[in-house]
Amino acid sequence: MENASKALLMAGGVLIAILVLSLATRLFKSAYSVSKTYDDQMQATESRSFNAHFTKFYGAPKTDGTVQQQATIHDIITTVNFVKNYNNQMQENPLDTTDPVHVRIDLKGSQGSTNQIINLETYDNKLYTELIKKCYYKKADSPMINDNGVVHFEITINNQNNAGKINHVTFTADSPEINGYIKTNP
Repeated sequence: MENASKALLMAGGVLIAILVLSLATRLFKSAYSVSKTYDDQMQATESRSFNAHFTKFYGAPKTDGTVQQQATIHDIITTVNFVKNYNNQMQENPLDTTDPVHVRIDLKGSQGSTNQIINLETYDNKLYTELIKKCYYKKADSPMINDNGVVHFEITINNQNNAGKINHVTFTADSPEINGYIKTNP
């Protein structure tokens, strides 16, 4: 009888141990699930925040109540500077355009033009200053220029990486007047 009671106590101890291990395993899986969900949400938030630098040119409301449909050259240069900083932080060699982390911006002449500047983010401020000079205050009678004489650019998102971050965009001019200033080798 004494051996039977000890056997029952041992069996009960084993069952309690199995129950505790099962509970611990379940808690660890739950904790992992919460952590993974949090990481996924953080990555999605980071991607949305990053992409906002580009998607703001897609019909986002402006402070004056109008809708932003296109970018000016100043918007593009601001975006280029953001991309330069990002590439400097994320890449060992920011000028290595083959690195999958590298974010690329291209600038094209008007629709139908073959003129373009590839990897605009790799150029220096001299080119940016020239582009600013050429994209503002054109002839007011040009049908492709708005009332203020400003060239606008439409954005095309060409590619995103696996994390959902945009890594290649092209800005296309709405005015054929500046096609001569947008060259493959400026």
